[in-house]
Order: sequence, then structure tokens, then C-alpha cells
Amino acid sequence: MCLPTPTSSTRIQHDSAARLLCAWLPAPQVILMDHLDWLSPAQHAEYASALAQQVPEGGIVIWRSAALCPSYAAVIAKAGFSVRCVGRADQGYMDR
Repeated sequence: MCLPTPTSSTRIQHDSAARLLCAWLPAPQVILMDHLDWLSPAQHAEYASALAQQVPEGGIVIWRSAALCPSYAAVIAKAGFSVRCVGRADQGYMDR
């Protein structure tokens, strides 16, 4: 018998996350790392659109950014998400 583990629903992917998001079933929780910091405004819009399509109402999108105020936060908010900061490096360590 195979029992579920805490990581049994975790996916590690190596492709355009926006492209992968569109291929997945609806995902109620998405965690994005700081790769969004390095993308263009057009790619930010692509991600925001994919998130809006795949994250159901009430779902959660969490991202990590090196920026204190990432420019793409407004793009994600425009896609219909409520955006708020839950921790910043200038307020103490956020990943320790």
C-alpha cells in the first residue's frame, strides 16, 4: 500500500512556468520563486494571465522576490489577485 507523503503533490518542473501552468489542472496553491525578477514585462503579463486561468477563486499564489517592491506585483493584481507583502528582507530575515 502506498501512503501519501507531504511531498506527494509537489511538482518540480523545468520549463516556462507560464506554459506549464496552462497545461495543469486548476491549482489552488502556486509557489513561484524569484525567477520572475528576471523576466520582461511581457512575460510578467503572460504569467499573470496563466495564473488567472489556473488558480481558482480563493486560491493562493505566493512568490519570492529579491525586490522590495517587485514591479510585477501590479500586473498580478491587475489579473484579479489581492496582493500583499507577507515579509521583506529589510524587515528581518524572511527565509530563515
